[in-house]
Amino acid sequence: MAVAKAYEIVNDPKRSESDKVNLLLWVDAQIYQNIGTESSRNYKEKSRRASAVIYRLIKTIDQDKGQRFLTALGMTK
Repeated sequence: MAVAKAYEIVNDPKRSESDKVNLLLWVDAQIYQNIGTESSRNYKEKSRRASAVIYRLIKTIDQDKGQRFLTALGMTK
């Protein structure tokens, strides 16, 4: 799924940090692109949790940016 792709991106030594962040955000956007009005609550919650994982990965690359994404998602106080 998307989380596996996110880990693959983070662990790629050939990519720059900015490329990694951009690709992680692209993966996150792909998750939400597939959510529609007919999507189940369970699917929406799984998508939110996948976003949280992606944002934590971003936080390992860029502390401030990752923290802002997690705060916007409501995952921190």
